[in-house]
Amino acid sequence: MKITESNLRQIIKEELENTLNESNTQAAATIALRVLNTITRQRGHRAQASRLMGMVFNQLGGNEAQNALFDIIDAQGPTFLEKGKQ
Repeated sequence: MKITESNLRQIIKEELENTLNESNTQAAATIALRVLNTITRQRGHRAQASRLMGMVFNQLGGNEAQNALFDIIDAQGPTFLEKGKQ
């Protein structure tokens, strides 16, 4: 099943709104990391998806939420965003 950018935005928005509304940005960032691992199996797509998630986090939870997301992504190591199948 191919997930379009608009599908991804809707999925992320629905899942994160509840979590961010509860002011639990770390939990939301963990959910986003799981989403990245699941839907971005092709090389190069994680970086694009992470930027999109960053915009969603910023819109829903502000800079604190966006920073929590990028912190958890950075903690995965420097090659995390490049991983995937060719």
